[in-house]
Amino acid sequence: MFRAITDWARWLDQWLEINLGRPYNTILSIGLVLEMINKIQTLPSTIAHGKGLIGILFSLVVEAALLINQLGEFSHRRHKRKAERAALAAGVPIEREHIPRPDPIPLPPRVGQVAGRVTERVRRRLRESQRRDED
Repeated sequence: MFRAITDWARWLDQWLEINLGRPYNTILSIGLVLEMINKIQTLPSTIAHGKGLIGILFSLVVEAALLINQLGEFSHRRHKRKAERAALAAGVPIEREHIPRPDPIPLPPRVGQVAGRVTERVRRRLRESQRRDED
């Protein structure tokens, strides 16, 4: 299930980047910067609320790892934009890796039953409203 969700997230990220382009990247960059600022601001409270030395150290390591990851993601996106701008200026077409659309995520049986009932109820109400409109 986790693999299917991550495959869909990767595909959706690429689809949004291709179809929305610069606005999508701008929103992501702003979000990353705000999240990094938030991580830095919450470091003192992480230290203050830690339970013992091991808890404080673990919290600091996790916070640092997340911050490093976000900085790396921000840097990756910045370098990618710079390379795309240079390619466009040189007249070279930008080629992106094509990620095929993943298979649908199988729902647990109970969720599928509930979704089926909701779908049938919506269809029934639509038919009833269409009949009322015809009368």
